[in-house]
Amino acid sequence: AVHPSLSVAHLDGLTDTPSTAFTWLAALVWPLTLAEGAALGARLNTPADWLRVIADTARLKARLPQLEQSGLTPSGVCALLDGLSPDALRAATLLAQPPVASERVRRYLAEWWSVAPRLRGSDLLELGVPAGPAVGEALRALRKARLDGETNNMEDEQRIARKWATQSYFDAQP
Repeated sequence: AVHPSLSVAHLDGLTDTPSTAFTWLAALVWPLTLAEGAALGARLNTPADWLRVIADTARLKARLPQLEQSGLTPSGVCALLDGLSPDALRAATLLAQPPVASERVRRYLAEWWSVAPRLRGSDLLELGVPAGPAVGEALRALRKARLDGETNNMEDEQRIARKWATQSYFDAQP
């Protein structure tokens, strides 16, 4: 056997099938822990893109309890899932239990992952946000606000950015 934890039994009840080879890989390694996935990758001498899918699948599985929490906001879901392999995420929509976790992953893929602020970095500079790390922080804060329904239009984002610019200025003063 390649690995004692590697089995296809968990795939028996799938109502849908993975759409890509990497999603199949993520589904296949779903039962493995991060350490087991790393051992499998080393044993098979897998390429880096395979290793990423295997590792991200284990990381995602470890985050499922947090994805189940009631009251988790869209920005909270994004904080847990941003940066993970899309194939690991697609496998989770098929295999994650309880259903609330798989539904949140599904919504992330369908709606939330692509949400971005309406304002750009250059807009923030014009509104007084100091150049440098503050621009990135402001963009992240605006994305969070948009995800959580705190902004509905450009004016809302400009209001938040102006407040951010003032706050960042005063936070930077000795």
